[in-house]
Amino acid sequence: MSHAHLLLQGEQTLRPLIARGLPAFILAVLAQVAEMERRRIAERTASGRQVALVD
Repeated sequence: MSHAHLLLQGEQTLRPLIARGLPAFILAVLAQVAEMERRRIAERTASGRQVALVD
């Protein structure tokens, strides 16, 4: 088998997998990043409130 044939065969195999799994993976990563940001903002807000109460 030539390299070109193997590449085409691999592309045909990956295309359905990517079509199904990649969008879900991207959404999962974005959701995780958003949750990390929410936690960071909540921590900074709580810290700011403590400083404001002490001053």
